Amino acid sequence: MNCELREEIIAKLISSNPDDEALRNFKEAFNEFREFMKKVVIKDEGEVVLRLKKIEEDLTLISAFPDLFKKNIITIGGGFSAGKSEFINSFSNIKLPVNIEPTTAIATYVLKGNNEIIACSYKGAKVDLKEIDKNFLSILSHQFIKSFKFNIKELLKYLVVATKIDYENICFVDTPGYNPSKKEEDFEIASKYLKNSEVLVWLIGLDSSGTISSSDLEFLEKVGLDDKRLFIVLNKADLRNVQDLTDVIEEIKEVLEDYSIEYEGISAYSSILKKEFLFDKKSLFEFLKQENSEKLIIQDIINELKRIYLLYKLSLEIEKKEKKEIYNTLQSLSIDLLEEDLENENAYMRLEDLKSYFRFRKDNLFEVLDKIFFKFEKALISLFGINASLNLNFYIEDVDLTEDIYIQIDKILNYQIDDDVEFEFE
Repeated sequence: MNCELREEIIAKLISSNPDDEALRNFKEAFNEFREFMKKVVIKDEGEVVLRLKKIEEDLTLISAFPDLFKKNIITIGGGFSAGKSEFINSFSNIKLPVNIEPTTAIATYVLKGNNEIIACSYKGAKVDLKEIDKNFLSILSHQFIKSFKFNIKELLKYLVVATKIDYENICFVDTPGYNPSKKEEDFEIASKYLKNSEVLVWLIGLDSSGTISSSDLEFLEKVGLDDKRLFIVLNKADLRNVQDLTDVIEEIKEVLEDYSIEYEGISAYSSILKKEFLFDKKSLFEFLKQENSEKLIIQDIINELKRIYLLYKLSLEIEKKEKKEIYNTLQSLSIDLLEEDLENENAYMRLEDLKSYFRFRKDNLFEVLDKIFFKFEKALISLFGINASLNLNFYIEDVDLTEDIYIQIDKILNYQIDDDVEFEFE
């Protein structure tokens, strides 16, 4: 039975193709932009590609499950066996598989919906796993995944589970854990979704730890917390008495203060009992209630695309201004030679060659850049079914060659009057 099931899953993931034209258009624009990038040199080119890939992944996910674009996504992180899946299970009526090793664990999005289990492939296609087996989650064990004889994550990028859940506007993301003894091996796997999250719930299993570990702190430092709201959950709190829990919370507070880590709250919680025993600053339930608000992911995508657009537009403007200044200096030298009536034809011709080199010949790239980003905009409008204008009519009064380009980008975005768009649903 399992053999037939594996074969059917593999066949479906390989044969299924994305049927969303808007997503295909975005990918096409992305490919055009990568060709464009070869003609404009910036120091952070690799980072831009990663950011666009993240947008592409978000759109692929939303294409497979449109309800996601209004959800506030909360990423659940922590060490291997901290109880992340059980934690999510405690707020829903499903049973996510537990203790699957990071190398084979599949990131799973859990949100309110009508009992669906969707697999999203790396091609952007979606497969309804309940059509293959109505009880698919119950067979998704570590042993079952390993039985594929290859890493199924090469085909299956993530799962989306729609079920009865306590919070209307929250989507929990169950991420692979990490094993402190295999830091380097597990870090990239476990941190991928955490790096891009705005809201992070970090779990510490009280069955194996009495406080937040140095490996946890190191992991959080690498992930980066500057742009995140962090909530700490001491999971499996039913294994400790109240005094122990009080001591652990106090110790963690001191450690977080020593490391200058800001946090929303600390909760001693039992996923099995669905009960909070103690908390500091803010209750877990208060925190989740606070986060249970509708959020349009598209606004984040639009802002990110604007930043990338401006990065390249300003880079072109800077190159144009730099070359113009050098050209004007060489032109002045040429005129000086003529006025001084210096009969040095060789020097004059060398100046002309230099002037030719410093002529700016990339004016057409401004138009190419605009066309590509209008394609991005068209794809967003089609995918989300709303008026999602990027509003690329930025007025760039001057380019300061001495000021950091990212500071200039922030200034331009801050001056844009309608930066916060009122979306119109079609």
